[in-house]
Amino acid sequence: NVADSWMENTMAVVYDIQRVYHEIYAYIKKHNCEYFRYDVAGDFFSELYFKMTCELASDFPATRFLAFTKQYDVILNYIAGNGPIPANFSLIVSAPWDKQEAETNKAFITLSRMFPVAYTFKDVFEFDGNTMLCTGNCIECTECFYLRDIGFNVAFKKH
Repeated sequence: NVADSWMENTMAVVYDIQRVYHEIYAYIKKHNCEYFRYDVAGDFFSELYFKMTCELASDFPATRFLAFTKQYDVILNYIAGNGPIPANFSLIVSAPWDKQEAETNKAFITLSRMFPVAYTFKDVFEFDGNTMLCTGNCIECTECFYLRDIGFNVAFKKH
């Protein structure tokens, strides 16, 4: 069951983060990954976990890493502690669902000035010229891995 797998992975990070680091390291090395996406259905629940992901990106400069996050405070605390985010790590800040919260959440506003933003829309796509519409096919597109480099944001249609 998927929920059980997610919980098992989360517990592994909480209780044995070094094992998780070594397993991901071995996987990337074995498969010579060009792209690696963190937490397709999760987020950075601790600064230590985010630090580990940055260390892996540093260890594999030829691999492009990608993660979406709503854990604004975790990322800001890491940055405040002078934690480096490697250039090959495309961190995308997911905007709050509520537009008013997006306009008033200081942590989100701070990160949105530093990193690309992922917006979600329901019916009408109304964003500036620096926001691309997600095609829904990550394997063929790979644009999100380069958003930080090209200065673009991304928008997803809510489904």
